[in-house]
Amino acid sequence: MKLKTAALTIVIIIALSVSASAQTVYVTKGGYVVTSTRAVMDLVIQAVSRHDDAALQGLLQSGIAAMIVPGLRVYLEESTWGGLVRFTPVGSSYSFWTVREALRRE
Repeated sequence: MKLKTAALTIVIIIALSVSASAQTVYVTKGGYVVTSTRAVMDLVIQAVSRHDDAALQGLLQSGIAAMIVPGLRVYLEESTWGGLVRFTPVGSSYSFWTVREALRRE
C-alpha cells in the first residue's frame, strides 16, 4: 500500500511540474497600449472608445500608460470577459495589462 501511495505521489508531482513548465508563450504585437494596472487600462479603453485622443495622449505622456514593445515574449496570467489580459514578460516577475489582440501565440 505504501509503495502505491509513493508511486502515485511521484506521478502527481511530475504531472504538476510538467504542466507548470509547459506554460504557453505569447509574443507582443506593436501598436497597442500597455499599463501596470487594470484600472489604468480601463481608462485607456474609455478614452479609445470615446475617440478622446487628448485623454489617451495625456495617459501616455504622464507615463502611466505606454506603447507596448513588439516582439516581447510573455506568459498570459489572466484574461477578462472584456478582452483585457494581464501578462508577465519571460524572465520577469512584473505583470502588465493590455488588450487580447496585442498578443499572439509564439
